[in-house]
This record gives sequence, C-alpha cells and structure tokens, in this order.
Amino acid sequence: MPEPKCILSLFDNSGAWSQPFWEEGHNIVEADIKNVIPLDVGEFSATWLMEEVMENFGMVDGILSAPPCTDFAASGAQYWKRKDLDGTTERSIHLVRQVLRCVEFCKPDWWVLENPVGRIHKLVAELGTPTLIFDPCDFAGYLASSEDDIALLDDLRVRSARGEQIDKAGIEAVKRLNAYTKKTCMWGEFSIPEKRRIEPVRVSAQGSWTQLLGGKSEATKAARSVTPEGFSRAFASANCWAEIPEPSINELDEGESSSGIRL
Repeated sequence: MPEPKCILSLFDNSGAWSQPFWEEGHNIVEADIKNVIPLDVGEFSATWLMEEVMENFGMVDGILSAPPCTDFAASGAQYWKRKDLDGTTERSIHLVRQVLRCVEFCKPDWWVLENPVGRIHKLVAELGTPTLIFDPCDFAGYLASSEDDIALLDDLRVRSARGEQIDKAGIEAVKRLNAYTKKTCMWGEFSIPEKRRIEPVRVSAQGSWTQLLGGKSEATKAARSVTPEGFSRAFASANCWAEIPEPSINELDEGESSSGIRL
C-alpha cells in the first residue's frame, strides 16, 4: 500500500469531503471550531502547523477548505451592508486569508477552497476566478446507485413534471443520490474531476431541495453546507496519489476500512 499522505481539511465539521481520502488510508487533520475538539482556523499559526501537524505527519500534501459562506453567498446579499459595518465580513475575510496562508506555508501538492456563488472572490481578490463551478448532480454518477435508485429517480422526475408535490421520502432520495442543483465554486490548484452528470429532480419552485430550507439555525446551515458525496468521490479520484477503485453497492453497505488516522 502506498505511503499515506497528510491532508489538512479546514472548516471540516461533517468530514464528508475528506471521507474518500480517509478510506484510502491517508491521514486527515480536520479543523473546525464546531468539532468535538474545536480548532479555530482563525487562530492558526506557522508554529501550530509545525508542532501539531508536520511533526506528527510530515509535510501537508493536500488542503481542503470550505470557509463559512454566510457573509459571502449571494443568497444573503440583503445583509451584506450591515455585516460590512459591524465587522462580521472582516472576520470572514480573515478566515479565507488564513487558508491562503496555510497554502503558502505548507506548499501542498494541491489545494482547494469552496464557496457558493457570491462575492468572496471580490473581497479576496487574490483568489481570482473560480477553477471549477458545478452542481451536485454533475458528479452524481460517481455514486454506487442501484437499479432501484435509478428507477426511483425516473419516477420522481415524471411526478415533478406533472406538477405533483414530492414527499419527504422522495426528497431524501434526491439528497442521498445527489440528484439536485446547488451552484458551487472552487478555487485553487487541483486536478478538475471528470463530470458524470445525471438529470436533477425538481422538488421546489426554484428546483433544488435546498430552497426548502428556511431559518437561520445551525442545523439548517450544516444541512446546506455538507459536501455532496458524488463530488467528494470525484475530487478524491482526480486528486489522490493512487487510482481509487469504483465503489460497489456492497462495499458501501458494509462500510470502508482505513489504515489512515483521522484527527
């Protein structure tokens, strides 16, 4: 088995994006202020990276990052002026620049920063234009969907086209199979995964199930921000240091084993 690499996964509360790398035996350092052992990316320093990461795992080989989007996403544009005045935006910009400082210090093989469509690249101009823009359905083909799953999605598309309301079980299937849209942007230096798109299922007037989420609770924010599994697997396949075999339904049902370390 190839020697495990070290991946620094910033703002990683769910662990969904780094999961395929961990399954392949790589060492994952997850950093999020909401984790059981909270790590505030805003407080990171070169000393911390040296003592807590590099001395334990050697060089950082890859960096995943998904800084909080609340103050950047176009969906919250009505609150931008207030946040610009009360210092909220400034704190969020600091977190993005902390990612760039980690990249500069660690010099990984690849790095990536995720955020929805909005103003992040305008407020942090050094990001430049996105390297990749995608919807979850663009990479849903990387999931090990069964024939029953495919038939269910076909049925849901027909029902949606008739104007029928999709029930809760149908929406959960759409989420699980990544058959939805949610425009997402990626910046950084990484290999762009090949798309394996499936047709999304409209479950709301705007299309996506994410439009049905209301309120400002932490649970709602977390539901919106979880990295879709199809994209996670596609990204890992394109940016891993060894070829990742296609997942089978049986393997996913039984669970994956790993020799890597997840902190």
